[in-house]
Amino acid sequence: MSSHPSLSEVVRALDDVDPHDTAEVLALLWDGLCRSRLIGLFLAAQDQRRARLQANAEAVEHAIAVALRGSSALAGRALELPGPGSGGEPRERGDAADALLALFADTAQRVALSASAHAEQWTDHRACANASTLATELREAWSGNRPSYRHVPARKR
Repeated sequence: MSSHPSLSEVVRALDDVDPHDTAEVLALLWDGLCRSRLIGLFLAAQDQRRARLQANAEAVEHAIAVALRGSSALAGRALELPGPGSGGEPRERGDAADALLALFADTAQRVALSASAHAEQWTDHRACANASTLATELREAWSGNRPSYRHVPARKR
């Protein structure tokens, strides 16, 4: 896989990963989180509806990042988003990107839950279990179906 895989590539890798390989699952979850974050920011720049959804998803993305960072498997790994011009810009756009964000969240939820049952380190188990729960919230935030993440603009006085 390239140094900055597309979200589609990450989803395929998550589908193929052995859930016993907790370190690889966690690394793929991080890569997917980075990719979905960038896609979300690009979508937010395209229209107001997606900007509201991105604002809702941002809190969940942060919670997932904190959960992953607490794992033993990722302790020595630099957790950074790809920078501008690094080949890390998202290829996905529009409705296809919306569907891909949902697919990533569903795949991450399923794979992280499975990996949590096989994790040998408590911190890895906790990271996978938390990421699984939060992936569901991420999907709901992007779909606008989670009321606690609905962005309601302030009223003008």
